[in-house]
Amino acid sequence: MKPKHLILFIMLVIFLVAASLVLNNRNTESWTSAQPKMGQKIFENLAVNDVAHVRVLGNGELNLVYKDGRWRVQERGGYPANFTAVRGFLLKLAELKITQSEPVEPSQLPGLSLIEPTRDTANATNTAVLIELKDKSDKAIQALLLGMKHTRKITTAYGNYDSPDGRYVMVRGNPKTVFLISDPLGDTNPKPDQWLDKTFFHIEKIKTISLTEIHPTSGDTLTTPLWTLSRDTDTNVLVLTDLKPDEKLDLSKVSAMTVGLVTPSFIDVATNTAPETTGLDAPKILTVDTFNHFYYIIKIGNKTPQNNYYMTLSVNADIPKERPVGKDEKPEDKAKLDKAFETETQRLETKLSQEKEFEKWVYIINSRLVEPMISPRAKFLLEKEAPTTKPSTNAPQEEPEPNIQEATPE
Repeated sequence: MKPKHLILFIMLVIFLVAASLVLNNRNTESWTSAQPKMGQKIFENLAVNDVAHVRVLGNGELNLVYKDGRWRVQERGGYPANFTAVRGFLLKLAELKITQSEPVEPSQLPGLSLIEPTRDTANATNTAVLIELKDKSDKAIQALLLGMKHTRKITTAYGNYDSPDGRYVMVRGNPKTVFLISDPLGDTNPKPDQWLDKTFFHIEKIKTISLTEIHPTSGDTLTTPLWTLSRDTDTNVLVLTDLKPDEKLDLSKVSAMTVGLVTPSFIDVATNTAPETTGLDAPKILTVDTFNHFYYIIKIGNKTPQNNYYMTLSVNADIPKERPVGKDEKPEDKAKLDKAFETETQRLETKLSQEKEFEKWVYIINSRLVEPMISPRAKFLLEKEAPTTKPSTNAPQEEPEPNIQEATPE
């Protein structure tokens, strides 16, 4: 080969190698730019305000639905959900960021617990927790599969253990890529009772409390209360209306009874409300009248298998529309008193409207709160001291033994 031809051949080889490297580099950059990067959000531009239905399917099913201006728990008869919890959960999903991205084959998904569940396979091994986000027309917006949690070794004075510090996830529609996120999403719980709004009714300024019951066979309400507690003003203590002179009230027992009324709470909303289950067709009935003109009827039924109680609530109020004018009221005080009366009236009307909503459901209440409220009358009394026995003066007296001294020998 002539030197001239050799030089041309070498230049051609160099050109082809350079072109190949450039082309390969471009392909690599194109592929890399198409892959999600570390720090990138899982869902780009997720419109949280467009979400109207959140479905979580895993070890159970949860459906949170936005209806009538509120988030509601579908599995609890549309009971209001905790807005703060739902909103916080959606914002967390919108901010999830990738810490690692790996291509996967279908055969690898079971090992990462990323098999999409159905209602029939939700509890099966290696299935994921499914989170579906839908709009108001129930059209899918996004769906995320939560797989195995990522852990790291923690060493403490008590030993070594694995601590969750992330989770493997997969976006529906992208089954060939698994992401690792830095949040284990431990609060993703498909248990409906844990998403309920636990804000409950609140009885103010109790005037009287009475306990009656319905006869289990005749179905008639007993006309004579089992007991009645009353007071003249909202600063006095509640006392039994039929307290006898030789009886003393145990104020600690009265206070324990009112806790369930002044600061009530519930465990769950009942899903089985059949009378044969709840016992609310023959309940104990607690009636409460207040100084701010509210009237409550609380029905308490059977115990649940978990040793709690079924309960329903009814509330009404006769809120005054006009303020009674004081006998010695000064004209300069009228505007101030009228304004305070108007503000309080509006507050009570709002309170009544909110508490009327609680009438729609049957509640499960902790027995610790209920049992003091349905105690028998005797439980409110201090135990009488047993009389001390004095020795009878008619008892025969023992004669003292004679003091006999031995004679001193002479």
